[in-house]
Amino acid sequence: MNFLPFLLLLLPILLPAQDTAYYNSEWKLTTDRSQRSFYVVTTSSTSQIRERAFKVNGQPLSDKSFTNTPEKVMQGTCKTWYENGKLMSEVEYENGVINGKSTRYYENGKLRKDEIYLTGTPIESHYYDENGVETYVWFENIRAEFPGGQEALNQYIASNLKYPEAALKDKTGGTVIVTFLVTEDGSIGDVFVKSPVRDDLDAEAVKVIRAMPRWKPGKANNQPVRMMMSLPITFGL
Repeated sequence: MNFLPFLLLLLPILLPAQDTAYYNSEWKLTTDRSQRSFYVVTTSSTSQIRERAFKVNGQPLSDKSFTNTPEKVMQGTCKTWYENGKLMSEVEYENGVINGKSTRYYENGKLRKDEIYLTGTPIESHYYDENGVETYVWFENIRAEFPGGQEALNQYIASNLKYPEAALKDKTGGTVIVTFLVTEDGSIGDVFVKSPVRDDLDAEAVKVIRAMPRWKPGKANNQPVRMMMSLPITFGL
C-alpha cells in the first residue's frame, strides 16, 4: 500500500506555521518593497514561537524564542548581532528569566562578559577587555540547599515528622525553630533549638533535622563554606 499521498496530506499539519513581515527603517510595518529595511520571520508551533529578525540583505539581527502562550515569555537560547554581522549576545532563558549561560561580545567579536545565571540571578561572572583578556571574576555567595530544593525539604519533613503522643493528647502545637550547621561537605551538625515550644515537640524537631541527608553546601567566592541555617518545624493539630 502506498502511504505517500496520506503523508503529504499530513505534512501541512505537522510543519510549523511560518510568517514573514517587512519593516521600514523606523521599524514600522510596510508593504512597499522600496521601503523595506528589515524583515522578521516568525515560526510557530504548539509550544513555541521563534522570531528571527534580519536586514533586508539577509544579515541576522536577532533570533529569539518564546512560549506559545498568551503571556509569550522568553524561552530557550536567544541571540543578537551587531550591525557589522558579529555576534553581540547569546543568552539562555527559562520562563522569561535568564537561567544558564549568558555570553556577550564586543563589536570586534572578542568575548566581553561570560556569566552563569540561576533563575534570573547571576552567580558567576567573567569580564574581558577588548582583546579577550580576562580582567575580573565575580562569584555570588550561594546559600546551602536541601537536595531537590524547598519542595523536597517540605516532603522530607512531612514524611518524617512524628507528632508526640503526649502533645497530641494535650492538643498542644506550635512552631519550633531549629538552627543547625551545614558543613563544607553538606553534612549536618551543631543542631539546637532557637525558639522552643515544649520539650517533646522540641526533641522531635531536632531529631528530624539531625536525620536529614547531606545538603548542597553553601559557597562563597565559588568555594564550599560552613553555613548556619534555621528551619521552622510546625506541629499543627
